[in-house]
Amino acid sequence: MENRDLLAGAAVAVLMAMAVAPAAALANGPVGDYPPNAEPGKCYEKVLIPQQYEA
Repeated sequence: MENRDLLAGAAVAVLMAMAVAPAAALANGPVGDYPPNAEPGKCYEKVLIPQQYEA
């Protein structure tokens, strides 16, 4: 029974780590992906538009 409790505790710890890791990564944001004149407190959006070619 103790092995089962230990395994369940480890599984909970792993799931919690997986839930927190992406939030921690997003807290700092992407490095070098800001406009050169970014101002604190303002929101910026990066829009990717696929190139269009004429045939």
